[in-house]
Amino acid sequence: MYKINLYPEYDQNRKAARTRAASTAVFFSLLGLEVVLVGALILSGSLLGEQVDTLSEDLIRLEDRLVNETLDRPELSIALDMLEVREARIDWSPKFVSIAEHLGESLALEELEGRAYSKRDPASFTISGHYRDKSATLDKVSGYIDRLRDDPRMYGDFPGITLGNIRSDGKGEFDLRCTAEEENE
Repeated sequence: MYKINLYPEYDQNRKAARTRAASTAVFFSLLGLEVVLVGALILSGSLLGEQVDTLSEDLIRLEDRLVNETLDRPELSIALDMLEVREARIDWSPKFVSIAEHLGESLALEELEGRAYSKRDPASFTISGHYRDKSATLDKVSGYIDRLRDDPRMYGDFPGITLGNIRSDGKGEFDLRCTAEEENE
């Protein structure tokens, strides 16, 4: 049997229609897969949030229970000490970023000396530095202190930032003391 093609555009239109249908099907299947994945992420995020809230409540309840227990057993006093240290823990990374951001070009750091929290002494640290150029004055250091005091990353744990030693041997060296208590100047 012979096939006579009297309408050649018909065959091209059918191929184009099949291609469009296949493209549309692939597009909508990928879109559906994306919707399912986003839904799964949202659901898992909310489940994790609920689990974190539950665990936080359990931790608070256990801390209260531990405090209320008698301290006759030595392991309870060790656990209470660990909880106290955990609550006093400081995240140092934002502090170091703040120190670097506010330093300015006329000052240079030499040393950061820190003291960890203990039962007798709160955490503190000392910033030692010097002037980079001879034209820098004590105003640059006091401006640096003011910028550190205004930064919430520093103020949260170290509201007491004061000028410590100033060595006047021509090098323009200075020390800043950062403490957990505000000091009266």
